[in-house]
Amino acid sequence: MPRSHAENRPYVVPGSLRELTGPVSDVELPNRLDRAPDLRYDLAVPEQRNAMYERVIRESGTVRDLRRYINSETLVRIWPELVLPRQVRRLWEFQLAEPRAVV
Repeated sequence: MPRSHAENRPYVVPGSLRELTGPVSDVELPNRLDRAPDLRYDLAVPEQRNAMYERVIRESGTVRDLRRYINSETLVRIWPELVLPRQVRRLWEFQLAEPRAVV
């Protein structure tokens, strides 16, 4: 069975959750990470927060983007809620066993 685009594309994963020191309030993403008409996310709104985390995790081409926009404490708390391609979830859980351990 052929693999999907999501399974074939490369994804970036930080070496440690400690690297992820992103904001816990409003965020505006650059066009390279999000092409939506409104690039602002209110992280106090769970739907917006989760959508922003999903986009950044899927679309980041550098660990620098992950560090800038993802907050490790928030990530661990919402990890089970995020809708991510299987390949992304496996890579993150394999490399960072911490999110899975908290679930």
